[in-house]
Amino acid sequence: MQEKRKRSAEQPMARMVGHGVDYANMCKRLEAGEDYVIVCEEIGDRAQAYAEKELAKGHNQTASIFLLNASAIYRVGEYGLVNITEEKLRLYRKMVDCFNKGIRLSHRLKSERIELPYKDSKLNGWLLIPNDALKDVPVVLIIAGWTGFKEEMYSAYAIHLIERGMQCV
Repeated sequence: MQEKRKRSAEQPMARMVGHGVDYANMCKRLEAGEDYVIVCEEIGDRAQAYAEKELAKGHNQTASIFLLNASAIYRVGEYGLVNITEEKLRLYRKMVDCFNKGIRLSHRLKSERIELPYKDSKLNGWLLIPNDALKDVPVVLIIAGWTGFKEEMYSAYAIHLIERGMQCV
């Protein structure tokens, strides 16, 4: 039987709660001895399913919130998986998909996926524009740290700049 995986020390409670992770439910299940990655995926799946039900009712803002929450929990779930496995890729794809859907439903902004040339490759990102942005509004470039994700930077920094009328990449 595989040993139960535990929460990575690099994922502190404050970082998770700040990004919408259902930390209380996660802790309850982890204290009962459940596997960290499985718990995260199940909580994310539940948030995503709820978002889809709300979207079907036309409740776009509620759907956006729950999709962004699902994205956050998928991100912390796959964070501790070092090797590129089908499980890691599945969680990563769910994280990106939920973020993509959630950000596009936001009533606060317009969003556009962009690619920036970098050496022989491209950096993927998001251009986030406040709905009431002025013509010559500044654009703030937000760069995640070594262990950060561009999707994580939305709730950590971008939303606060957008609320002040600035665009973000």
